[in-house]
Order: sequence, then C-alpha cells, then structure tokens
Amino acid sequence: MGPPQIPPDMTDSAYDTARSYADDGYDPDELANLLLAWYYAGYYTGSFSRAPHAGADEPRR
Repeated sequence: MGPPQIPPDMTDSAYDTARSYADDGYDPDELANLLLAWYYAGYYTGSFSRAPHAGADEPRR
C-alpha cells in the first residue's frame, strides 16, 4: 500500500465558513487556517491509521 491519496481541496469551503464568522470579530484568515489544519491533520491521521501494521519483528513506519 502506498502513501495516502491527496485529500480534496477544502480551501474554498474553509474560507466561506471563516468569513461567516467575521461579524463576530474573528479574523477569517486565521480561522480558515485553523480549520484547514484541523481537517488535513484528521485526514492524514485517518489515512495512516488504516495502513497495514508491520509484524512484531519489523518496526512500524
């Protein structure tokens, strides 16, 4: 099994969501960056957790 596939681009969705909170005093750029970091961290964590595990005498990657 190779590396995880490239995740879908969620940039536009994150910025649209972040802009909806601009009236509450939040900086849309900072909030969008936080949303994207959270999304991609979860995407790759899930992708790697599904990878097959090495045997007992082989180190995990």
